[in-house]
Amino acid sequence: MDRFLNWYKARMFSHVAQNKAASDSNQLSNLLCDQLAASFGKSRSDVHAIKAKFDKYDADKSGSIDFLEFEIMMKELLSVQDGKDLPEKRLTRLWEEADADSSGAIDFSEFVEFYIKYFSAEAKSTMVQEAFYVSFNPELQRRKSLQFMEAQQWNGTDLA
Repeated sequence: MDRFLNWYKARMFSHVAQNKAASDSNQLSNLLCDQLAASFGKSRSDVHAIKAKFDKYDADKSGSIDFLEFEIMMKELLSVQDGKDLPEKRLTRLWEEADADSSGAIDFSEFVEFYIKYFSAEAKSTMVQEAFYVSFNPELQRRKSLQFMEAQQWNGTDLA
């Protein structure tokens, strides 16, 4: 009986503490979602939907998305079938943009900004996937190259 009482005393409020911690965490999450919704001019439900996406891609539940999780996320969001369709340089550029504070991980605030920019309903209407692949268009590359050369000549810069 003494063993049981000692065990019970040691654990009697652990489930209460766990529930309180989960409740506090949910309140902080809701507060952050509300702040981000106001900051980006989005509805609370939009930001909560983005939070669900963040939680999905945060596979290790660390509270941030690391580079490997980001790579998996980008391949899924861009419907990349073959890894060659998402060049490492492009992935790195997107990572550097998403990881705004260069901390080596994307927190929820950074994720919201990045996700809204590229994958929100408004961004999808601009065909983000087409914009992603447009740089492979040789005609566009030649046009940009000619525009750059003309600008350099206009500025008097010697290209040779």
